[in-house]
Amino acid sequence: MIRGLPAKLALVATSVLLVSLGGCSASSDGLATGPGPLIEGGFGPAHPPIEVHATVTRSSYLPGETVDFQISLKNITSAPVTLRSLPPAVDIIEPLEGAVVYEFPAGSGGTTLAPGAETVQSLAWTQVDSTGRPVAPGHYALNAPEIRIGDGWVGWRSDMTSSRQESIFIRDPGGELIRTLAPGLSQEAGGVRVVLDTVEFGATATIVRLRAIPPGYDFPEGRDAGPVMPPMSILPFQPAASYQVDDGPQKPGGGGGFQPRQHDVQITWTLDPVPASARVFHFVVTGLGKFEGRWEFTLDLTAPH
Repeated sequence: MIRGLPAKLALVATSVLLVSLGGCSASSDGLATGPGPLIEGGFGPAHPPIEVHATVTRSSYLPGETVDFQISLKNITSAPVTLRSLPPAVDIIEPLEGAVVYEFPAGSGGTTLAPGAETVQSLAWTQVDSTGRPVAPGHYALNAPEIRIGDGWVGWRSDMTSSRQESIFIRDPGGELIRTLAPGLSQEAGGVRVVLDTVEFGATATIVRLRAIPPGYDFPEGRDAGPVMPPMSILPFQPAASYQVDDGPQKPGGGGGFQPRQHDVQITWTLDPVPASARVFHFVVTGLGKFEGRWEFTLDLTAPH
């Protein structure tokens, strides 16, 4: 778990991030709050005093290259705002699990921002984890557990609109697999049939699309056009998955996004890219909320197109 912020609300690089003030722990809406009084001027959660941007200088990096990024903090109020402990503490995290990979401690600097003014803090990550070992290729994200303002502090909260392409992306030195497969494989467990429709192996992401057909599932005509609430008969519907490339570690797939359709529920997972040298891709749906089961699919990546 990320310090001061739920894992699912990790901030992705280049996002526009809002801050709010608080007085205790994380609230029920996922907004990070912290100990200490509100800052002078009566700012509170409804009136965040600063706007935060996290910007990475490049879209991708090769292993071992230094990742330079900037944290800009702008006073969006009509009163001065005092910032302390600059640069703020920043975590490099693994986005799907929210696990902290590397921590930048807060600095000892500080400044007072006039209305409309901003300060830019520069940091550099050498692609190592907290033990000093190089991290694996893939996507990483930024999170600031706290930004000190006056005698209190605020936490960052993501607006949840950023895509994975905006995160820190470390490329595989041998390149990524570029290929689309349409296996059409089917597995049934717990009364639910799951069909693996396509797997798109791309330069920045692997996209897995499948269909789940719960027992007795049927949705009214005309529901395929856009997002709709799923029928009560399948709730709670919470897709979860994991995957493995060759003999590598089992990786979390996180929760899949889903769309109820007339005869099935379409589920999509967005994962890290796969190395060009990969031979086997193993994908497991580990759960579908109220439907228990394990739906496993293995793809031979060396087979002809």
